[in-house]
Amino acid sequence: MLTNEEKIKILEFWYETHSYVLVRRKFIIEFGLVGRKKATAPSDSVIKLVVENFKKNASVQPQRKGINSKNHVRTPEKIEEVRESVTKSPGASLRRRSLKLGIPKTTTARILKDDLKMFPYRITTHHLLSNDDVTRRLAMCKWFSTKMEEEPDWINNVWFSDEAHFHLNGAVNNHNNRFWGTERPDQVAPKNLKGPKVTAWCALNAKYGVIGPYWFEENGRTVTVNAARYRKLIDRFGRALKRKVSDDDSKKVVFMQDGATPHTSNETVEHLYSVFGDDYNLIGKKLDIEWAPHSPDLNPLDFFFWGAAKNEVYKISFEDLADLKKAVTSFARSVTVLECKKVIDNFAVRINACKNRKGRHIEHVDYRACA
Repeated sequence: MLTNEEKIKILEFWYETHSYVLVRRKFIIEFGLVGRKKATAPSDSVIKLVVENFKKNASVQPQRKGINSKNHVRTPEKIEEVRESVTKSPGASLRRRSLKLGIPKTTTARILKDDLKMFPYRITTHHLLSNDDVTRRLAMCKWFSTKMEEEPDWINNVWFSDEAHFHLNGAVNNHNNRFWGTERPDQVAPKNLKGPKVTAWCALNAKYGVIGPYWFEENGRTVTVNAARYRKLIDRFGRALKRKVSDDDSKKVVFMQDGATPHTSNETVEHLYSVFGDDYNLIGKKLDIEWAPHSPDLNPLDFFFWGAAKNEVYKISFEDLADLKKAVTSFARSVTVLECKKVIDNFAVRINACKNRKGRHIEHVDYRACA
């Protein structure tokens, strides 16, 4: 709950900058929140609400309306109104639904949850799968499933890898991607980020944890990921792997990468074989075992590591990319081997779920029920 002083400062900063990002940064500095991870700066929606309320009421205090106690009664008629509203607009927010129906927000919420047994499922973001994508995902999952049945410890030797962008003005906010219903919806939503960024690369393993992050940058500036830069990174990873992995396990190492273009050039493929060998030790496009396209829901870096990192890192705003990199590195160092082992166990569950869904995405459904 914002104080009047905080609301006044938000208004001052807004009319000075007309920028949500700059308002948030000035707010953090004004109230001494820099470096306090648990501190929460106002979101875009909160800033907008304060400004709109001021325009409407010429005050930082919201205009209170008289409350009719009868509106709080959950009658059969009101329950049916809410049910019809959800049928017509399952993606409407609780606040909008309440205003449109003229039913208090708390009463609407109780009807949805207690009477209609509904839940606000979050819509996840994914690439649209083609028929070919689904076929290749199914083939990959069948191979993994068979391999893990034949050699249960094999999966613990796989190093999963991936890169991700961290934007200076980034934010993890799926609040608006909600879908009210009694079952998890088979629906996804697009995502869009922009602004200054850094590009990190990590690898994750059940026995040894995380190696990385490594950064795609030159002279301190973020650069695009191309084949030559990726090969240099693989060399660095290979050296780190030798230092970290025991002699016995080094002979069992399996390296996984996705099908991004820099990963699959002829020069890069040859280089990977020179680093990791040629005895079914590579998973990825053009390699021993194909990693199916558009499968972030199956890559531990995507379904766990990057999301967890961004949830932690984006709790506060950063003045520059150097501080952002330090925060990402700090998170990577905090991930334990035990956590990585649990993530790989979860990978095995996801593989079986994807196989049972005939290769379709699993993130937006109860994948454990599909396993």
